[in-house]
Amino acid sequence: DVYEVKFSPDGRLVATGGKELRVEIYRAGQDYARLGSCVGHGAPIVHLDWSEGSDLLRSADAGRELLTWDVAGAERTVVSLLRGGHLRVDEEWGTHNVPVTWATKGLATALPAMSCALSVDLSHDASLLALGDSFGGVSLHRFPLHHPSPLPPPHAPAHSARARRVRFTADDTRLMSVGGSDAVLAQWRNPLAPPPRLDLFGPLLLP
Repeated sequence: DVYEVKFSPDGRLVATGGKELRVEIYRAGQDYARLGSCVGHGAPIVHLDWSEGSDLLRSADAGRELLTWDVAGAERTVVSLLRGGHLRVDEEWGTHNVPVTWATKGLATALPAMSCALSVDLSHDASLLALGDSFGGVSLHRFPLHHPSPLPPPHAPAHSARARRVRFTADDTRLMSVGGSDAVLAQWRNPLAPPPRLDLFGPLLLP
């Protein structure tokens, strides 16, 4: 089973992760040829992030292990584990969907007791981190999350089961959350998003 699919920012590569405990790298295109495998996880892979330069990939599994991979040579079928990759705190990432990173080290204390982070997403202006947890809650936090800083409401009861995925819309005005067994897709208005710009020569977008 595949749990996560992520295209590189330059559009050349696509990575998949899932139950088979390895990340597969493919060439994005008509043939989607497999270029290499990233082997090292001990639990199913549930989250992936590409670096802005599309040369690094980080993966997190269900056991909360974080690994970083050097995939600059993937098109030559050369993929290697980057030792100490989690210490590269200045690396620019194209997405922030891996919950266990240096920038989110305050995540554990930001959650309700006995809960865990199932999904995170960073707003496009890099100011807010959305969090979906195992109790079905959805919350917003300042980014980077080195210390817990919940924004009102600190913990919205969004789903009757686990909040499997949270994602900001392209303009950051809405947050989408997807539940697990309740199969609910919820849409939330971002209270901290700037009001929509009114274009005198285009359509008026109503809330």
